[in-house]
Amino acid sequence: MKLACLMPHTIYGDPTIQDAKALQQDLDAIAAIVDPVVNAVGRYAQSNFGRIDMALFTDQLRNALDGNATFEIEQAARAWEEEWEESG
Repeated sequence: MKLACLMPHTIYGDPTIQDAKALQQDLDAIAAIVDPVVNAVGRYAQSNFGRIDMALFTDQLRNALDGNATFEIEQAARAWEEEWEESG
């Protein structure tokens, strides 16, 4: 339900670094919803199979996004701003 109700950021006009940060926050919000579900699956597997490395079920999406997708958004925004300033 939380994921379905998520209202992702919309960029109007020329994008800004604030838009990039808002998109990063969208990714953080998605991870905050999905990671607990992944953790619950790990706990369920552990309760049935025994030894499960719960580190593999903890913050997996957040860890994958941080420094990868979030970094790429910020780099693209900074490059766009530089190009805009050079052309403007």
